Amino acid sequence: MAKQTSVAQKPKAAVKVVKPGFIDKHALKIALVLGVIALMIRLYRIGYLSLWVDEYMHALAAVKGAFKHGENNGIILTWFNTVFAAILGHNEFAMRFPVALLGAALVPAIYVLGNKIANKKVGLMAAILVTFSLYFIFWSRVDRPYGMVATFYVPLILCFWLMLEQPAKEGSAWASFGINPKFLGLTILAFALSMMSQLICFLFIFTAGFYGSFVAIDAWINKKFNPFKLNIYNVLFYPNVIAVVLMFTPFGNQIMRPIIEIFLPGNMATLILPDLKAASAAFDSDKAYKSYDVYMAVVNYDFKWVSALGWLGMLLALLKNRKLAYLLISGFAIPFLLMSFFFREPCHAKYLSYIYPLFLISAAYALYYLAFVLGQMLSKTFTETDKTYLKVCTLVFCLFVMGASKRKEIGSMLKTEVHGNVVDKAISEIHYYRDWE
Repeated sequence: MAKQTSVAQKPKAAVKVVKPGFIDKHALKIALVLGVIALMIRLYRIGYLSLWVDEYMHALAAVKGAFKHGENNGIILTWFNTVFAAILGHNEFAMRFPVALLGAALVPAIYVLGNKIANKKVGLMAAILVTFSLYFIFWSRVDRPYGMVATFYVPLILCFWLMLEQPAKEGSAWASFGINPKFLGLTILAFALSMMSQLICFLFIFTAGFYGSFVAIDAWINKKFNPFKLNIYNVLFYPNVIAVVLMFTPFGNQIMRPIIEIFLPGNMATLILPDLKAASAAFDSDKAYKSYDVYMAVVNYDFKWVSALGWLGMLLALLKNRKLAYLLISGFAIPFLLMSFFFREPCHAKYLSYIYPLFLISAAYALYYLAFVLGQMLSKTFTETDKTYLKVCTLVFCLFVMGASKRKEIGSMLKTEVHGNVVDKAISEIHYYRDWE
């Protein structure tokens, strides 16, 4: 019997297991702590200023024990006001407390969204920006829905993203169509709650349509699927094209307006269907960029340097994560342009609040991307888990936020002893009166 010779086997190289760092391990806890800090900032002397005229819309309903008011835009806030007024009494603190609480809840909410669409670092950086945003701090201290609407809108964007990007059960009809049924139901619920918090959230229809269109066109170009395949992206593409034609062309607009007015009052029809004659006239006047300037003033004033990073983040995402770029562009840039040039009136800084978190996520992504590229340039053996790299990035970002945030303006607003305009007009034109009732 031939003697078998054994072949010595080379030992397999040990696989280095990289343990998550402190930030990755405790990211959600950090976001919750930031939420508590945000709440403390938003509650500080929140009852000092007397109610502003528009705040009475919800406050008077609450005093009467009613769960509705006038036009019922922002009706969910009236519900909260009525409940908290019954518990805490009829005073400024009780009326503003629900918005402050929900405004602070935006901090962990934006972390979760940033983590899902990008990563934990982007989510945490966005959460920090929301915590110290003069714009969000101010509107979270006013008994109007603008400080809380983003807390409902961010989960809507999250559910929409997960509906499309988190696979359904393999082999099911839902999977072949490209929809996760659980998140489809949650998306519908989140959309209803968003509309109840502020009707301007109807522009989400265009966010969904343009996101699906961008992904579909990208897939056609790269031959992942053809324009006639039955899937959710193609289904979003074609209705979006039809909606754009019907709503933003003179002929289509004339057809749609009488149809919509059959089902909705005239003012609601105007909210959904832009007045193209007024928009066209505005383009020919010195007010062509009036609405655009109002919304740009918010992103330019709220933080130093963050405005440039927000726009840059969308471009950088196109290089590394195109679906993220499509979501940021569809979620912020598209509604921003629609409000600036089509749904022009009324235009106030407060109307940007529901989409502004996506701009801050974009800015956070730009910072993350630039730090990542710089790390690669400095070391060939660079990894994102390098402890020195993480410590340096954390320190630099903290210093960045300290330098970029409007600390002086925030302090002045919180400590004010006089009524009047407590923030720059780029943030709000509210003028408070002392005991004016």
